[in-house]
Order: sequence, then structure tokens, then C-alpha cells
Amino acid sequence: MKTPVAASNEISILLSAFYDHMDEAVLISRFDNHFNSCSLVDANPAACELLGYDKEELLTMDPERVLFSNISCKLFNFIKDQLIKNKQGSLEMELTTKNDETAVVELKSSLLEWNGFYYVLSAIKNIEMKKELQDEWLADKNRTLELLNGVQSHIIIMDRSGHIISINKYCEDKTGYSSDELQGMAIWDLLLGDEQKKTFLNNCQCGLMPDQTYESCWVSIRGESLFIQWSVSYLNEDDFDKGYIIGTGIDISQRKDYEKTLLVSTQKYRSLVEDNPDGIVVFEEENMIYLNKEAQKILGYPGETANKISLFSRIHRFDREKAVSYFKGLRNVGNYSHHIIDLEVIRPDSSRVTVEIKGITNMVGKMNFIHLVIRDVSLQKQAESNLVKVNRQMENVLSSTDEIIIGLCKDMRVTFVNQSLVRLLGHEQSGLVGLHGKNCSI
Repeated sequence: MKTPVAASNEISILLSAFYDHMDEAVLISRFDNHFNSCSLVDANPAACELLGYDKEELLTMDPERVLFSNISCKLFNFIKDQLIKNKQGSLEMELTTKNDETAVVELKSSLLEWNGFYYVLSAIKNIEMKKELQDEWLADKNRTLELLNGVQSHIIIMDRSGHIISINKYCEDKTGYSSDELQGMAIWDLLLGDEQKKTFLNNCQCGLMPDQTYESCWVSIRGESLFIQWSVSYLNEDDFDKGYIIGTGIDISQRKDYEKTLLVSTQKYRSLVEDNPDGIVVFEEENMIYLNKEAQKILGYPGETANKISLFSRIHRFDREKAVSYFKGLRNVGNYSHHIIDLEVIRPDSSRVTVEIKGITNMVGKMNFIHLVIRDVSLQKQAESNLVKVNRQMENVLSSTDEIIIGLCKDMRVTFVNQSLVRLLGHEQSGLVGLHGKNCSI
């Protein structure tokens, strides 16, 4: 059985062999119990190679000069105090080699007390490659941030659970929140209204779809409501579906204001149109797409059945050619108010109605919409027809008498002569109507 001393020597040899074959540089320093003086007591080959010294030369050097020549005294004392307090420490720093070259290293130190001395084991790892990669990554990150900050849209980076990681400058300016303030906050906590919060939470939990857009109302730090239309994309970090949600938002607050104003205006306009005493019909191509209440009453079509019905199919065949010609004129002239015509329309119940029509053409983009203002003039036309009949009957009665009869208007012009006067004067009736009474000599 080995004695404790023999076992200890064997372990020391084993540890020394380990250190000699390690890729990391290892230095062992010794301090007195007051940490006033120190010296290097051992160094492995990797440490000699890293620092550029052979072992004998290195062990004669001051550890503080070897390791901390690029660090101020104040910082060195702070590092030493932390090491004494915590018994271990880690930092990244630059070392200066024998050839005055610098190397970026990670220094991990452990402190232990033995036989009245303090020993510090320093493991040094060259991280030049790591730092270069970090610098490249940081440069890429900064370029990406500059790009995102230059975009005039809301950009929000979230984790897969919908918690905010960062926002761009435009989003900061519009919402009044800083990226640091929102970090870790759930995206739905910024939404206005419990229903919106619940909907957005469900969308995040079920998975936001990249091919869809989402609208939400945010509340800025100033209490303003911001309407934003979102689209999302996913950035995967690894093969385990861990990654980020990139939300891109467009401020549609102004559009929402326009829509609200338009809705109010439309409601007012619709009320005026719906309750207008004149019938109003809107056409797209040749088909009716809207009839107000009076138009439905005049034409005999309920609104739901009139949709997509051609008015020409209900116009009396004697007036159809006139209607087609009038409609062509409406289609060929944009934004124009046309003259008035009368048409006889056959209702679905086969009854007839005489309609006075005035067409108005409106161009909306490339679409040509025709509005017809219609009135039921059946009674008026019937009265006019009756009046014509009465006039003809009166003319027949007056023309059949042997007495001479002449009709004069206010300015004393002839409006009517009977046959007795025509025979007496020897003129045609048409030659006498319109003459001044003085010129009609008998």
C-alpha cells in the first residue's frame, strides 16, 4: 500500500502531465499571506507558446507584469479584491506577448490557500477567433439595426410566445416607448380593449400565419390610439423550431379616420337617397344594382329581386329603341347630366307605368356608373292625353258650326280658326294660326 506522501507525489506528477498536455495555457502564481509579493511557480508549454517565453525565463517574471500589463492599477486591484473575496474569477482581456503582440484571451482564475501561501491557478484561452466572430456578428447586428431603424414602419422582434425582444426607432417614436421599456412585455398588453387582447393572444398561441395580415389598435405612451396592420415572418434559430417572430406593421390610423368619416358620410347620403321622394336607380353596365324605396315602388321591384335585372327587358317595345339610344349616350359620356325622356315600363305584375327619366353618368376609376332619377308621370300623361282629347272634341264641335269662330291669345295672335272662317278667307288653317289678329282681314 502506498504511503500518503507517495500518493501525493503521484497525483502531482499526474496533474503536471495533464497541464503539460492541455491546449489551454496554465500559469500557477504564489502570493504571501498578505498578497504583497507574488511569483510564478509553474507554467505549462501552452502558456510558454502563447506568451512567447521559454519556461525558465517566464518563471523569473512578475505575474502582474505578464498578465496585467494592459490593465490600470485601479482595475487590477479591483480584480484582485474580487478574486480574494470570491476565490475565483473570469474576464476577457488583452495580453502582451514577448514580441509586443497582443492576444485576446479569456482568463479564468481560482484561488486556494496551502502551507501559509495563496496559490492562483490561471487558465488562459486564446479567443481571437471567437472575438472576430463576435465582432462580425455585432457588425452584422448593427447593420441590421440601422436598416430596421431606417424603415418607416413598425418593426417588432418577439419570441415565439409573443413577448417583445426589441422594436425599431420608428416604433419607438410613434408609440413613445423605448425598446428597453417594452422588453419582455407581451405584445397583447399594448392593445386596446379586452376583446382585441384575447384575439391576439389566441392568434399568437395558435400560430400567426405569414400569409395573413392582422389589424390591431395600440395605445401609445401618450394615450393615443394607433391602428396598425401587421404581417409576420419567422426567423428560426436552430433545428428545434426555436426562433423569433418578426412583426412588420403599417400605421393605418389615417385610413381608419377616413373610413370612419366615409361611413358617417355614407350613412347620411344613404338616408338622403333612401328617403328621396324621387326614384333613384344605379346601374352597372346594363343591370340595376340599387333601387331606393321610391324606385322600388314605381317599378314594382323589391330591392333584393331587382339586383342584376336589366331594365330594358321591362321597357315597352315601342320605347325600347329610344331607351337603348339614350343609354348608349349615358355610357359614352362621363360625369355628365343628360336630358329627360319618358318611357313606358311594364311592371312584374304586367301593369304599366310611364316614367320620366333623367340620367347622370359618374366615372369612378375605370368603372362607369349610371344613376337614373325617375318619377311616375302616369297620371300627368293621362291628364295630358285627356286634355288633348277634349281639345280635339272642342275643335270638332267648333269646326262643325256655320258661325265664324276665331281664337286669340293674350298678344292677339291666332290660335284657332274654324272651318267656316277657313272657307270664307280661302286660306289653309295652318296659314292662319300664329298670325296677328290685325292681319286677319275678313
